[in-house]
Amino acid sequence: QIRFYFTTLDEAFNSFEGWIIDDFSITNTPAPYCSDSDNNPKDATEIEYGESNNGKICPTGDIDYYQFSGKSGDQIGVNITGNIEDTSQYPTIYLLDGDGESILKTNQNLESSSGNNPNLFYKLNRDGMYFLKVKSWNHPTNGGIDDKYTINIIQDSEKPDIKFIVPNSNQQISTGPITLTVDASDTISGISHVKFFWHPADWKDSDWISLGEDWDGLDGWKMNLDVPVSEDPSQIAFYARAYDRAGNVSGAAYWNNQGTTIFLP
Repeated sequence: QIRFYFTTLDEAFNSFEGWIIDDFSITNTPAPYCSDSDNNPKDATEIEYGESNNGKICPTGDIDYYQFSGKSGDQIGVNITGNIEDTSQYPTIYLLDGDGESILKTNQNLESSSGNNPNLFYKLNRDGMYFLKVKSWNHPTNGGIDDKYTINIIQDSEKPDIKFIVPNSNQQISTGPITLTVDASDTISGISHVKFFWHPADWKDSDWISLGEDWDGLDGWKMNLDVPVSEDPSQIAFYARAYDRAGNVSGAAYWNNQGTTIFLP
């Protein structure tokens, strides 16, 4: 026998909806066996800068904890890669303070363009121990013995390098299609992704327009743009921002037939 019990106690402060129960089921089929021992901060798995660790999100509400030591001013990136196909099971990353509870930052990436792999960037503000918590986005509903992932943590305070390849200083911009291409690199943590923008010729009444993000640099960092015939090509501009895997950012701009690199805070 199962019963759901809800009471408002009295008539005060009860203007909210209360419970909402959905997708409840009872089955005599147990969840597949899957267990690990890092389900709370005191049993957290130790991980250091530059290391990777393999984990899995077990069924029935699994949470994985990791701990690492950092110093004030460290710019860190936490990255997860995996073979999780169900969007409801994408991992969520939490950066926790030394008490294992206080949330400093959380991030989950459900964008298909990013390969479904969440990233977290943060600049530490004290010396000492920190914790990472990983769980299913739809915790505690999902998880499975095949939901494996690899987590790694990077410390990198150097900004990436970026410059425009297309267009270049010898290229005449015209209306029509163009594939904006930049050379982006980072020797410590590598490039995570590049964002692209363009600005119409009307600099008084228009603003920068986002073209999208490139998360796969295997074929170069690039983005397509069809310059409208209504534009004056000599007055438009292009801008790209490169992010490394620790969250450092550099920008490159191209206008007046010349390019320049901009280091961003």
